[in-house]
Amino acid sequence: ALRLAVEEHQLDQSIVEETKRFKNESYPWLMAAMGLAMATFILGGGVPTGAIPKWVHQGLFLATLTVQIKAVLVEQLVLTQNRRLIRQTENKIST
Repeated sequence: ALRLAVEEHQLDQSIVEETKRFKNESYPWLMAAMGLAMATFILGGGVPTGAIPKWVHQGLFLATLTVQIKAVLVEQLVLTQNRRLIRQTENKIST
C-alpha cells in the first residue's frame, strides 16, 4: 500500500526503501522461529521411539522458545515503525 501511495503521489522513494528495511529486519527472525518450531515438532516424534534423545528435543524447544520471543519483539518494533511511517505518509498526502 505504501509503495502504491508513493507512486501515485510522487513521494520520496525512501519510504519504499524503509519498508524493505522492515522486511529485512523481521523476516530472518520469523523464518528461524518457524523453522525451529518445525524441527522441534518433527524431531519430537522420534523421542518416544528412542531414535532422538530427549535432551535434543528439550534443547530444540528452548532454542525455539528463545527465537520466537525475539521474533515477537522484533516484529512488534517493526510494526510500530511501519505504523509511524504510514501516518507520516498519510500526512504528506493530505497536505
